[in-house]
Amino acid sequence: MNRPQNKLHYGAPPPPSAPPLRSGSTVAKTVLGITGFVIGAVGLISLIPGVGQVAQVPLNAASHVVDRMKNGVEASDELKYRAEYYSPQIFRTLGVELREGRKATESEFKAAANINPELAKLYAAPIAKKNKDNNSSLGMTAGITAAGLFIPGGDKIAYVAAGAGKVAKAINGTISAAKTLVPVMAAGMAGGALANALSSDVVDPQEYLEAIHKTVAEAKAKGMDVRQVLTPQMIFLLRVSQDPKFAESIKTNFKKPFHKMNEAEQTQVMQAYPALANAATSEAYAVAKDMLPVQELGAMKPNLNGSANAYAVGARNSSFADMVTARRASAAQVPAGGIA
Repeated sequence: MNRPQNKLHYGAPPPPSAPPLRSGSTVAKTVLGITGFVIGAVGLISLIPGVGQVAQVPLNAASHVVDRMKNGVEASDELKYRAEYYSPQIFRTLGVELREGRKATESEFKAAANINPELAKLYAAPIAKKNKDNNSSLGMTAGITAAGLFIPGGDKIAYVAAGAGKVAKAINGTISAAKTLVPVMAAGMAGGALANALSSDVVDPQEYLEAIHKTVAEAKAKGMDVRQVLTPQMIFLLRVSQDPKFAESIKTNFKKPFHKMNEAEQTQVMQAYPALANAATSEAYAVAKDMLPVQELGAMKPNLNGSANAYAVGARNSSFADMVTARRASAAQVPAGGIA
């Protein structure tokens, strides 16, 4: 069967809009409330001598069931959101004409994922997270229950240890995120979404893509040149986050994750992968000039065959290597007192 012709075009620059808001789910919020109540009940009952150990097992089991419900609702919400966010890419993949105001459904997202490998990754990620969270909940529930049954006060120790670990992780993530946020903060922008996206040990590509989208929209709303806040390093990081094996390889070869490196270290990595660096440079320029929607970066692979340089205009953007060389040459020519 012949597939309908693609009727989507990006000829006119898109309006400088932010990504759609995450409205969330009333059901998810309710389940989260129930989860908190159950966990709180476990903690309170465990304080009663002779009662806690008896009641803890069924209550922990109930908590795990609620966790699974919550994880399922959150996964469904995320799939619906991504279907809306990537509607143009989904409709183009399916050969469906994009009409103003029409948003892709979860079933259309799934159908497009069966065709487009990049959309398939985006579709599979919320489901994989749900399964991972379910397994984590099961393991934590079993561990806390065992600690409470066999170690006096062990369940309380487990709760405290888990909480302390989360706080330490958040602090460490915030410090590392600041390294990548230098250009954004230098431009007088808050960068809160980027900071959140970069605060984890592993960068979630969807969260990071949306953070880039918000940063670009904020810069446009302020009348700024987007190139002040959207660097090739940021797009390169997005590409790294989209390929876990590549991200792990960089971490192994360069002794730290790419998003925890300073600018000089990131430049060193990018020079080791010139094709991807050039593609990232071109993509950053294309997004800044409204030649490429931000969402497209999530639904397509980077162009490594050199044709991505069609977006690059001028020696400054012709390649990542040239850009670095030009920057160094320019810096060497500037006298101590300022710009010549």
